[in-house]
Amino acid sequence: MCPDIPELKSPELKSIEEELAKDPLCQGMEEFHGYTDLVRAHKTNQLNKAFALPQGFSKKADDLLVRFRKMSGVKEVKLFLFPEKLADPREAYNDALSRYLGGDLAVYDEATGVWTIGIPARVFEQPNHNEALFLMGRAVWKELNTDVPYDCMLKLSSPVGFWQRVKISRLLRFREIAANALGMLYCGSMEAAVKALLNLELGLDASALQCNSSFHATLDNIDAVEELELLNRELPVIPAASLSLYAMGQFAKTDLFQSNRTGHRANCSLSMDDYFTNVQRANDHIHPPLREMPEEDKKFRERFLIVAQYLVAEADGVILKEETQTIMRSVDPQVIEELEEEFDWVKGKNGNTLDVSREVFFRAPPEVRTRQAAEILFYCVKTSMSDGGQSEEELEALQFLANNLEIDLPDLYAIDSKAMKIIEAEEDVEEIIQV
Repeated sequence: MCPDIPELKSPELKSIEEELAKDPLCQGMEEFHGYTDLVRAHKTNQLNKAFALPQGFSKKADDLLVRFRKMSGVKEVKLFLFPEKLADPREAYNDALSRYLGGDLAVYDEATGVWTIGIPARVFEQPNHNEALFLMGRAVWKELNTDVPYDCMLKLSSPVGFWQRVKISRLLRFREIAANALGMLYCGSMEAAVKALLNLELGLDASALQCNSSFHATLDNIDAVEELELLNRELPVIPAASLSLYAMGQFAKTDLFQSNRTGHRANCSLSMDDYFTNVQRANDHIHPPLREMPEEDKKFRERFLIVAQYLVAEADGVILKEETQTIMRSVDPQVIEELEEEFDWVKGKNGNTLDVSREVFFRAPPEVRTRQAAEILFYCVKTSMSDGGQSEEELEALQFLANNLEIDLPDLYAIDSKAMKIIEAEEDVEEIIQV
C-alpha cells in the first residue's frame, strides 16, 4: 500500500522534471543504461545485506512501526538496520550508485504491497523514534518520487551537457527539500529532523555542535555558492546544505506541518504556496541562477563543435552536402571565419582539421571540456548519420573524439542510439508530410 503523500513538489521541481524528461541526451542515457532499474536493484541488494528486525523480535522496532504506520497509512513494512559504523557509501565506494543511495533506503513492491525500509543502526538507538521516522519519511518520498536518478547521469561516467548539468543540480536540491519535508511530517519535530540529517550526511552529533537552530532562518547569515562552483564539485548537493536547513525551518511554519503535528492550525504562518515561494527565493539567493553560459564554455563549445563535426564528416574522404547542411544548422558561420583567420584552418581532404581541433581542444580547461563533451559528441553523431549511414571511418573518428573528451564507449553508444532514433523519427515525419 502506498501512503497518501501531500503535494510537496515545488513548481520549480515539477518544471525541471518536465524539461529533463524531454531532453534527448538524458533520455538516451536512461534508455541505454537503465539507471532507474540499476538503482532499484542496488537498493534491494543493499537492504538484503542489512540486519532484519522482524515483528516480535524487538519491542522498540515494533513500537516504531506502529508510529510509522499511523503517520503514513502503510500497513506492510519490513524494517532493516545498516551497521552503525559503516562508512558513508558516498565515501566508501567509487561507483555512483553506492555513493548516492546514502544511509536511508526504501523499496516498494507493487506486487505484494510491502515496503522494505532501512535506516542506520545509530538512529535506532536514540531514546525516541523521531530521527528514525524522519529518515523513513525521506526514504519513502525518494522511492515514490525520484523517478529517473539523474544524479547518476552526472557522476556515473555518463555525460550530459552544460545546461542539463545546471538543471540536474537544481533538481537534486529541490528533491532533497521535498524528501526532508515528508520526513518532518512523519517525525513532527524539526529539531529531530535537523539532528538526523546532520548525522546522516556528515556523521555529526548536532547536540555536540551546540547548534543554533534559528541561524539558517536568516538568509543574510548564509553565504552564496555559485551554480558553476557546484557543477565542479564531486557531489552536486552540498551535504546538510544551508538551503535544506532553511527550507526545513520554513516548512515547520506551514499549515500542513502544524496541523499534522498539533491537530490545529493556530501556530501556522505559511501556506504551502508561500512556503514554495520562500524556498525558491532562498535558492536564488544562496545559489544565484546561472542565466548565461560562461564565456569560456561558450567559446570552446562554438569552436570545437565545428571542427569536431568536420573531423567526422572528413573521415571518409568526402564531405557530402547533407553533412555540411547538418553542421551549419548547429553552428554560427561567423565562427568558421574566425577559425580560418586565427588558425589558418583549411577544410577538406588535404586540410588541417585534426591539428586545428587539437589546438582548440587543449586551450580549454578540463572542466570546460567535460561540461561540453556530451552535446558536442551528440551533434557529431548526427553529422555522421546525416547522409543516410555511418561509415567505418566516421565511427572511428567518433571513437577518437569520445576518447579525447573522456566519454566512455558505452556512453557513446547511448548517444549514437538516441541520435539514430531522433533521425529516424524526423524522416518518418517528412514522409508523412510528403504523402
